[in-house]
Amino acid sequence: KIVIGSAFYARTWERTPANNNGLYQPGKFKSFIPYRQFDQRLSADSGFVFYQDSVAKAPYAYNAARRTFATFDDKLSIRRKTQYVKDKGLHGIMFWELTLDTYGDGLLDVIDQVKNERQ
Repeated sequence: KIVIGSAFYARTWERTPANNNGLYQPGKFKSFIPYRQFDQRLSADSGFVFYQDSVAKAPYAYNAARRTFATFDDKLSIRRKTQYVKDKGLHGIMFWELTLDTYGDGLLDVIDQVKNERQ
């Protein structure tokens, strides 16, 4: 039985070199940011530029001024993971943790939408 994991948070690293916009670079773990706080703490207004990892098919962000790298799931990556679970007949998708999501129109809503879509 295989269950795919997803994160309702970002993990951030500081002192991350700018090579490849921080992707696959060393850094020192700084903190985590709940998904419900992304608009305030992980945004273009706070200096982050957003990218897609073409291998992992997942987003990441880099703040060059602060040399801070962030990795996380967003609505698109959650949609892709949930669809993968359905397509492969896996036994589910899990996440950590519900209280980190927004109260409406959040990541759990995406999981539910994909789960209920007909193929």
